[in-house]
Amino acid sequence: MAPAVGGATSALCLPWRRRCTPQMRARRYFQEVDHPVVGRWTYPGPPFRLTDGSPGGDGWGWRAGRAPLLGEHNEEVFGELLGFERSDLVRLRAAGVV
Repeated sequence: MAPAVGGATSALCLPWRRRCTPQMRARRYFQEVDHPVVGRWTYPGPPFRLTDGSPGGDGWGWRAGRAPLLGEHNEEVFGELLGFERSDLVRLRAAGVV
């Protein structure tokens, strides 16, 4: 009825049913990723595909990965990017800053 009166319509895809749709399976949209806390978990993939290939492969244009854990990259950020010495990071941890 909506198109007949000039309205737009769309299918409603409930979050818990998205992985079950044939289109999402065919497009390999959802991808499993290992996570150190929750184990193997299914995450949404990219909403685009740059080239043909397998998910996570070089031809896919996207590498599925997990979110970082709290403080996981502190040494890289404080040391490599900000130039802090390792002793500075130890002091910041002891002070409860990081």
